[in-house]
Amino acid sequence: MLAPKFLALAAAASASLVLANDAQLPLGVNNFNVASLNTAQRESLLLELFDAMDIEQAMTLTGHGEELLENRLRLVRVFGESEAHWMTEADKLRLKRAGKDFEDLTETPDLGKLNAQRASQLYDKPPVSKLSAEDKEDVRRIWEGITDKHLRADIEKLTSFWNRNAYSNWGKLSSEWVQGHVTEILAGATKKVKTTVTAFPHSFPQSSVIAHIEAAGDDTAEKKLVIIGAHQDSLNYRMPFFRSPVRPTSASFSPSCVANVK
Repeated sequence: MLAPKFLALAAAASASLVLANDAQLPLGVNNFNVASLNTAQRESLLLELFDAMDIEQAMTLTGHGEELLENRLRLVRVFGESEAHWMTEADKLRLKRAGKDFEDLTETPDLGKLNAQRASQLYDKPPVSKLSAEDKEDVRRIWEGITDKHLRADIEKLTSFWNRNAYSNWGKLSSEWVQGHVTEILAGATKKVKTTVTAFPHSFPQSSVIAHIEAAGDDTAEKKLVIIGAHQDSLNYRMPFFRSPVRPTSASFSPSCVANVK
C-alpha cells in the first residue's frame, strides 16, 4: 500500500506532466482523482515524479536520506577522467543518473597500479594445465553431475527481496539468508573437512559472509589457498529505495525509471 505522503505528492502533480507520460490516466481539466488510479498507475506516476526530482530530494522524501551519508566524502574517479575527486554519496547517484560510470577508490586509492607495473610478457602465453589424468577424470565426472536446479532456486529466493541495498534492512535480511543457506549446505560436509561460516560486519547493515573449508587434521605449514568471491548486493542506482533487481511485470512504469540497475 502506498503511503499517504506519496499519494499527496501524486495529487500535487501537474496534469501536463501526467499527460506527457500516460495518456490513459483519468484527468480533469486542472486536476485528477488519485483514488481512481489502479496500483500500477500510481506506482508509475510516483516513479516519474521521483525521477524528475534531484536524487537527494527523492531519497529524503522517501525516508532514505541517511543512506546518503552527506558527511562522509568518497574518493571517486569517473571513467574517462584521469583525476579522482572527493564527492558525496548523492553526487555518485547523480553521476549514475547522468549515465556516467565510475569507481570508488576511497578504501583502495592505489587500485590498478600493481597490474600496470607488471611486465606484459606474463600474459603472452596461456596458462598450462597441471592436472593429472586422474584429476581430469574427477573434474569430468563432477561436471557431468552439475545441475542448475539449486542455482535457479537460490536466484529465485535472492530476487524475492525488495532490494539488496547494503544500507537497507532488506540488504541485511538477504545477507542473513545467505549465511544461513551456506551454513545449511556445509552442514552436510564429510568429516574429512572442517567448515566455518561467519558474518563479517561493516559500517552499513549488510554483512559479508565468509565460508572457510579446509581438510581436517591438515597441519601443513604452507597451505594452498583457493579464494572465491562474489557480491550479493543489488542496487537500483537510479532510485536506491526502489526495487532491485527490477521485475518488468510487477508494474507498468517507464523504462527511464529503472536504468542503471546493478
